[in-house]
Amino acid sequence: MDKLAVYLHWPFCLAKCPYCDFVSYPCANVDISEYEEKLLNDLVSSKQYWQDKIITSVFFGGGTPSLISSKTIEKIIDTLSVNFTNDVEITMEANPATFDEVKLNEFRTAGINRLSLGAQSFKDKNLNFLGRIYSEQQAQTAATQVAKIFDNFSFDFMYGYQDLTDLIDDLQFAVNLGAKHISNYQLTLEPGTPFYAKFMRDKTNFDDIDYMSHIEDFLKTYDINRYEISNFSKQGFYSKHNLTYWNYGDYLGCGASAHGRLVIEGQKHATTKYSNLKQWSDNIGKFEMNKILSNEEVLEEMIIVGLRKIEGIKFTELYRYVSNENLEKFITKAKIKFLQENGLIFQKNDKIQLTTDGLLKLNAVISFLMG
Repeated sequence: MDKLAVYLHWPFCLAKCPYCDFVSYPCANVDISEYEEKLLNDLVSSKQYWQDKIITSVFFGGGTPSLISSKTIEKIIDTLSVNFTNDVEITMEANPATFDEVKLNEFRTAGINRLSLGAQSFKDKNLNFLGRIYSEQQAQTAATQVAKIFDNFSFDFMYGYQDLTDLIDDLQFAVNLGAKHISNYQLTLEPGTPFYAKFMRDKTNFDDIDYMSHIEDFLKTYDINRYEISNFSKQGFYSKHNLTYWNYGDYLGCGASAHGRLVIEGQKHATTKYSNLKQWSDNIGKFEMNKILSNEEVLEEMIIVGLRKIEGIKFTELYRYVSNENLEKFITKAKIKFLQENGLIFQKNDKIQLTTDGLLKLNAVISFLMG
């Protein structure tokens, strides 16, 4: 049986962050219990895509999935459980303002075995800047509760706007709690967001400090090493679900706007559920988009996600979908030589990896390779 990851999208938050461009909505005056029921129905109605697969991971993302009732989570996990591997990873993203210790225990009892806390910072001034809806004290309390209840947990931080000492303090608090996985995402000004309108107008520059090198050096002292552009982990605590994406494995997306990549009758498909809540509700189990990807599109996607990994990508992985002849049309020896001479990649046997400088210029490297 082939392996599969399952992603479940929860599109509701208590409030929309000013930097966020994800499909999410404030949940005031919304009957979220109706969405919970339909999310389960969407999963059941999509059974043809998972019933014959080995499910290696389940990920509740959003939005703010910690708003979901533990009973609904338990129903979803029970529905899929017959196909689980023995070491299945079941992750939930959580916002510090949406749970207490009792609710965390309910999540764990329901089957969540990995908790990803979107802390972003443990400093009031930075939380206020980011428009987060909780305080420094709430964030620290929530993180402490997570570390107490879950053996496998991760903290998310945002960087690129604050004093470097504040960021290092946040990381120190996380490792002191025993965090074995930490994600660090650069603040990006996404078109259509309030932050984009404000800071593009003011021409604010968030790139004055090389934050990532400081993050990497600090976490390395605790044996928490960078394994992907934005992710750091101790050995054995990598995110199985995200590795499915980066290794170009199959995953099914359920819920409004959820994306997926599925091999159907030998061809790779890109799938998307309806983004509009009403359209999604009226088309449970159906895709708004179900596109067969060409060899060129598959190659481009594999390079985009594969080069995000610090270990790079093996040509043997590309050959699963693309012939040697087609591969060499894009990744020519001349292009590899040029990137090596400019210190952006290095090649070892059948594998190419980005250098530290190359990781900073990932998009440019990909455009050059695929051009």
